[in-house]
Amino acid sequence: MDETRFCAVICEYNPFHRGHLFQLNKIKERFGASVCVMSGDLVQRGDIAVADKYTRARAALECGADLVLELPAPWCCASAADFARAGVSLAARAGASALAFGVRAEPDVLRGIAALVSGDGFASEIKRASGGKNVSFPAALEKAVRARLGEEAADALREPNNILAVEYLKNLRGSGMEPFAVARNAGFGSSGEIRALGDTEKMLALLPENSAKVFAEAFAHGGKREISRLDAHFVAFFRTLRGREPLSGIYGMTSDLAAKFLREAKHSGGFEELCALCVDKKYTLARVRRAAIAAVLGYTAAEVKKDPPFTTLLAANAKGRALLASLRKTGRLTVVTKPADAPANVREEFASSARASALASLAAEIPQACDRGASPTVITR
Repeated sequence: MDETRFCAVICEYNPFHRGHLFQLNKIKERFGASVCVMSGDLVQRGDIAVADKYTRARAALECGADLVLELPAPWCCASAADFARAGVSLAARAGASALAFGVRAEPDVLRGIAALVSGDGFASEIKRASGGKNVSFPAALEKAVRARLGEEAADALREPNNILAVEYLKNLRGSGMEPFAVARNAGFGSSGEIRALGDTEKMLALLPENSAKVFAEAFAHGGKREISRLDAHFVAFFRTLRGREPLSGIYGMTSDLAAKFLREAKHSGGFEELCALCVDKKYTLARVRRAAIAAVLGYTAAEVKKDPPFTTLLAANAKGRALLASLRKTGRLTVVTKPADAPANVREEFASSARASALASLAAEIPQACDRGASPTVITR
């Protein structure tokens, strides 16, 4: 193990499960410290996290993470390409030596895909693969990769972790960080499978002991979140819009998708139903969910295309605080310690991200106050 180098991982911990613990332990075997760049209160698939960001960061810290920094909104609720780009940017500016990520395919296969999609002219191949028809980007990408690299590579793109891995590999080029691929263990339930259980006790039983304690405490105080509690908010938003113009420039939104939202909202009972009705061959469910959330929060495509100018400190132990002190000396990344203390140079972007936390706080079993003034979890040992 090299004590002088630390490894970053871009994560959601929604919730923190045994597979995440396995990955952190692998990082510890090789690197001196771990830095988690963790999604805020929104997650990449277009949803609200099952618990607030401070709870999830505390669970990570209790399970061995050294430093947890936020991947803020809107970047934490973006496409795989934008999510990975933003996360890698924060990890690189934090000074990480490597980036760890889970894979469910041979690393060489993923490297081949990354090299292909990064090449000149591949955008034209994607366009040809779509055949000029209403085909989603993932479907066109899979077809183009199959034509160039074969079935194994194309099949790898059916797994979300592999899609993110390809995006990480693309963005790691020139970042100064090396890739550290960790094979996913099929014996561990995924976050989605755990959340789908619904029953809190069954969910907690599949988490590491320290993580289960943290989430159990949060849930006992009404902190478990579900986007269905915001059904009326989402439907009312689209029902009361005056035409498509207010949706112009919104991240993930097009004119025809905007028309779908306005039309389907008239007879939809909630977020899930509305999004399902807007899905077609061109728009995947995840794309639609992200667009709906971006519309309600006012996130634009121009905003997401920039790199995050700040991160928020969510949790740290003694080693993590030492890393944070070193990071602040470099001045490469603005780290907000308390939401109330956001510096002037990132105040606008911080306020934009805070809108996501404000919305997510209303999705809790017992609606919570906004986290303005909240403090990170700090362990002195």
